[in-house]
Amino acid sequence: MRLNSLFNFKKKESTYKRDKETISFCNEIDLEPINQRMKQSGGYSFERKIGELIKVNKPFSLFILELGRLRVINESLGVVTGDSFIEHFRNRVNSLLPRNCFFNRIFADKFALVIWDYDDENLPEGLAKRIVESLTIPFVLGTNDLFATTSIGICKWTDDQTKDQVIRHAWQAFYTARKDGANNIHCYRAIDNSTPSNPIELEKELRRAITNHEFVIHYQPRVSAITNQIIAAEALIRWEHPERGMISPLDFIPLAEEIGLINAIGDWVLAEVCLFIHRLELAKIPIVPISINISAQRLLKKDFKRQVQVELEKNNVNSKFIEFEITEATLLRHEDSVKVAMQELKDLGVKVALDDFGTGYSSLAYVNQFPIDTLKIDRSFVRKATETKESAVIIKSLIYMAKGLELNLVAEGVETFEQLSFLKQQECEEIQGFIFSKPVSEDSFCTLLKKKILKPVSVKSAELAKDRRKYFRVHLQFPMLSKMSIIKVGGRSLEIGNSEVLVEDIGAGGIRMLSTLNLPVRPDLVCNFKFIILGKPHNYDGKISWKEEEHGIYKYGIQFILDEIDRDRLIGVLNHFSSQLRRNPFVPECNILAVDRFQYLKEVATSK
Repeated sequence: MRLNSLFNFKKKESTYKRDKETISFCNEIDLEPINQRMKQSGGYSFERKIGELIKVNKPFSLFILELGRLRVINESLGVVTGDSFIEHFRNRVNSLLPRNCFFNRIFADKFALVIWDYDDENLPEGLAKRIVESLTIPFVLGTNDLFATTSIGICKWTDDQTKDQVIRHAWQAFYTARKDGANNIHCYRAIDNSTPSNPIELEKELRRAITNHEFVIHYQPRVSAITNQIIAAEALIRWEHPERGMISPLDFIPLAEEIGLINAIGDWVLAEVCLFIHRLELAKIPIVPISINISAQRLLKKDFKRQVQVELEKNNVNSKFIEFEITEATLLRHEDSVKVAMQELKDLGVKVALDDFGTGYSSLAYVNQFPIDTLKIDRSFVRKATETKESAVIIKSLIYMAKGLELNLVAEGVETFEQLSFLKQQECEEIQGFIFSKPVSEDSFCTLLKKKILKPVSVKSAELAKDRRKYFRVHLQFPMLSKMSIIKVGGRSLEIGNSEVLVEDIGAGGIRMLSTLNLPVRPDLVCNFKFIILGKPHNYDGKISWKEEEHGIYKYGIQFILDEIDRDRLIGVLNHFSSQLRRNPFVPECNILAVDRFQYLKEVATSK
């Protein structure tokens, strides 16, 4: 989450007043004024279409779609480019739609889609997925390749829903999808009723939230990629609604920006963080720098430097423990004034970080004109780093150039061992993501600070038991000796080494094994494994799916490359092997060793 504003509120004040007038005669869902304007101009509203379909009892689905990044493009490249961006998005979606549909723009960046007369009940979800997939191709506007994102909410009509309920439920589904991040889809279910669906009601509740003390701060650690030690953290605001429960920042921060509450919220976060640091000092708990997301609106206010100074002095906080995060769009939109504001913060000893770097249009050379200490690589690149060559190249380049410019670099959104291993290999300095910790409450964060060192745990481990194999496994009480060689890298065949490794368990999907070799986790690295089970040699190729280090030895999850015939044969062998192991952990003719596995491998390594 970030408290960013991509526009100057004063310049938008008249627009806000017009919007407020429009809102004043809204019905329960904030779509009616637009539909009225369409009717007045002779247009045909999606609401009218829904009414007609309900009247003849014809099943349909209503989609609410958002065109993401429109505000960024309007602010950085201008509204003419933004209008062209909208038209390209509309045309691409239109090209995917079935014959019986109604598709139109209802807000600046919102669209409504109605489809009917379809036989496949899964068609709405399938259509939404195709729309999302189509956005992986950029829109070429002049010299710019612009990528769009979307969030899609779907409500399938049932005969117990009124027209207003269908619209409300589609909005609820949309908010749920947007809460999960860009390019997500959600189809309404009855249990979604806890999600706030009415923007007007949400505004009223948001205004009350400040005075009712409903906001809390969670902290997500930033961890050294080398030592796994907590070296910083990010403060993330949460809204604990008394009735709705935890409301996502994605649902209320954009609204806070629009209605002018973002400055008050930003000041509250700053005060709470300074107070928290003061409490850490009193409790003699290790203190680390904490970064705070700051909006352009607040950063550019003349009193901001003074406000920061007041909070630091009031809580006796050393300025080196505070860092402010701003976005690329803030730089691009307010270049000169941002430089002045950032330098004022630097004069106080406060650090400045650039959040979500790589999602805008600035270069590192451009960014280097500003007094920035830290770059945070956007999670969209991190997520794809081990999946696409393009993202990997981008991250490698960012790390290389950031080091040359003496900038600290943080990778956000790290969730898997593959991503962590890749970033370590590229010598990225700091890691932030669920692999070390999700954002946690103040008390939980204090516990983490006392621990100092965090152990990485893949987000997928609980679901996939780290080995990520679907098939049953044979667990070995004592390790089985195997030979490993590298046979292919980057599509090139070769034969490297014949190292001893120890197999800890084996299944039809692969093995978990130990080695002294530090191998990269990459999809184009193929190894061959040879071992003996029940007196018969087995020979399989496989790829590394994850890696951990323990006691100076590397533990790997290997996914076999097998066709179904070979897999079925292996399953038969493993069934027999498993039954033998239940009677004797040292099954004959299997190279099972009665050794300390870590000590054995270290001795093998030193004897070479």
